Amino acid sequence: MTAQNADPPPNENLSRTWVDEFYEQINQVQQRFNYFLIATSFLFVAFVTLVTSSTPNLCKMIIAVASFGILLSLYYFEISYHQTRVAQTVRDNKISDPSKIKVEPKKWTLESICDAFAYFFPFRAFKFAKERPANYTWVIPIGFTLFWIFSLVWFLVWS
Repeated sequence: MTAQNADPPPNENLSRTWVDEFYEQINQVQQRFNYFLIATSFLFVAFVTLVTSSTPNLCKMIIAVASFGILLSLYYFEISYHQTRVAQTVRDNKISDPSKIKVEPKKWTLESICDAFAYFFPFRAFKFAKERPANYTWVIPIGFTLFWIFSLVWFLVWS
């Protein structure tokens, strides 16, 4: 067997596995984020259509659409945050085997809430961009959550 046809050394195989796992995690986050944007745009169109044709019968439906928008945004925020944490763990080589990633939902959920508030402090977004991959996939759903809450409050106050 010649050196050209030999299998790569084990460290190179492990390195490829890490890179493949990292890109797979980022790809999943991106695809989920695209689905979120599509679902949110449909909800927004439904909300605006119901508000502009507002009759007393549609009030409950308007509240339901806005509430669903809030829940959907929070759900995508949590899922994207956890997925980017997995990708960060893979990127930083903090584990020896990509198939044995230890997910800590309670700890990460608490950190996600803290990170959501910390992200909006001045110049903190730049630090997050360096530390965490694809951080916009969990920051934008926070903005949509605030949008839905504002829209729901606006509708309840002005109707």
